[in-house]
Amino acid sequence: MLQAHKLDGVESNLTAILGNGYQTVAHYFSTYSPFPKFEAIVVNRTVWNALTPAEQAAFRAAARKAVASAVHTEPFAEQQELIELCEAAGVPATPTHAHLAQIASAMRSTTPRTVTSTGGKELLAQLLRLPGAGLRSLATPLPFRCTHRPKNVPFVHHGGATIPPGVYTVTITYHDWLKGSVINPDMRTAITYTTTIRKNGTWYQTQKPNYPDQGPFNGTYSVHGDQLTFVMLHAGPPNHPNDIDAPETVQWSYFRGMLTMRNLIVADSGSRVLYAAHPWRKIR
Repeated sequence: MLQAHKLDGVESNLTAILGNGYQTVAHYFSTYSPFPKFEAIVVNRTVWNALTPAEQAAFRAAARKAVASAVHTEPFAEQQELIELCEAAGVPATPTHAHLAQIASAMRSTTPRTVTSTGGKELLAQLLRLPGAGLRSLATPLPFRCTHRPKNVPFVHHGGATIPPGVYTVTITYHDWLKGSVINPDMRTAITYTTTIRKNGTWYQTQKPNYPDQGPFNGTYSVHGDQLTFVMLHAGPPNHPNDIDAPETVQWSYFRGMLTMRNLIVADSGSRVLYAAHPWRKIR
């Protein structure tokens, strides 16, 4: 619907934006925060009263640990997802003071009509008392990779304008994963990828070592000038399919058996390292 211009925008979380590739169509994302975000743990009163005092104490202790953990893990995860979004063609759009004033005015006019119950008014008052509450142009600090975007230096083709079909290989080291901010525990070792690019527009990829939640992978690809788009159709063994990523677009150049790529619209952090850390070497 975004591609057909039936939607002007989409409201979603970073995980869903990246997973669905919304940023490939809606490049700009807002940075402002109208109110603090929170999640509630709610237990039915009848169920709660049926718990023993020890069970209630364990439940409260688990809730306290969840909050304490979130204080440390959520900001890190948010920054990591922002880096991935900005490196996958997402562009932060920070509102001006005038725009923020308009948003604040609109919120003040609607809040009395929507928050009418005693409980709702109490919750709103608690939100307003939270540290950092109030309209802000930045909901969270933007990472360096969002504020200092790399210059797009064009590739120069050597040879034909199509990618030679064949089998390509590349090894991504542990240092490469670290440099690319890949935090998956499986990537704490070197992984060799072997990719077969077929003339009929399909590709097949294996990795060594492999893991149950990863390869092999296959799909289609298309070339438009110096841009190459991979579409993943399947990931994992046939009897245990895994989640697949949104289409990924890179800039490519081929010279003397080496396929060199630069990320353009690639949401997955592991894929960005796979494409750009080293040229893929054609072995047959």
